[in-house]
Amino acid sequence: MSGEVPTPEPTLPSEGQVSGCSDIASHQAQWEQMLAYALSPNSHPKFEESESTFFRRLPVLLKRYPGRWVAHHGDTMVACGKTQAAVYRQVGGKYRFDECSIRLVDPGLLQETATEID
Repeated sequence: MSGEVPTPEPTLPSEGQVSGCSDIASHQAQWEQMLAYALSPNSHPKFEESESTFFRRLPVLLKRYPGRWVAHHGDTMVACGKTQAAVYRQVGGKYRFDECSIRLVDPGLLQETATEID
């Protein structure tokens, strides 16, 4: 025991010390609210139009934006980014989340859509 220096217990940073922490929590809460609303039988008609637009344009999106996140508001693509968080930042404050479709442009979606149609 002689000569040992006690190591201090680690402390976690407070929310104010972590840049953007509350912003991320806010986006997560908005995402969960939007998802719950979208899955409800009373989803917003604009959301349904946005989803339809995404899937209709998916073949073109796969050529132009593979692996990127995109947001549609009705029949208009309103945001594109490398991460979901980046797209949420672009959409936030401009559009209601329950009216937008925010999706990853993934080739697997094209196969899933084809399977559902069969």
